[in-house]
Amino acid sequence: MNYNKLYELKTDKQQMIFNNGGVQMNNCKVLIDNQQIQFDTKVLCPFCLNDNTFDKFKKDRAWYICPKCKNLLTVKTCLSIIKMDVEQYAKWVFLYRLSGFFKKVDFEQWTNKMYEMGISFKFWKEYKRLKGEESYEYE
Repeated sequence: MNYNKLYELKTDKQQMIFNNGGVQMNNCKVLIDNQQIQFDTKVLCPFCLNDNTFDKFKKDRAWYICPKCKNLLTVKTCLSIIKMDVEQYAKWVFLYRLSGFFKKVDFEQWTNKMYEMGISFKFWKEYKRLKGEESYEYE
């Protein structure tokens, strides 16, 4: 689409938005992008590393509540965490730490879960690299 057409769509107040079983008017000046997902989609909670299908998470407005740790998550977070590798997850945790990541996790349970998944060493190596600390290689 060209720029003019996109601008018309964003500013059109008569535009209708179709969602699950309902229609609502676009009362804002931006295009609303609703993500549609299947409820049998496998997702991973970044705070407790609990993997479940999406239907196990309770919905509270725009948030989804993890059944195990009760933290609030967005659809974007749920879907992006499952696709990340260990280095990307370490970077996500490193960037999220200032927003209270370590206050939201049970640290001992979280590190044990990482150890069970076999990602603990790679995670902490990457996290320390991002943090600027020296990491020592064990032979």
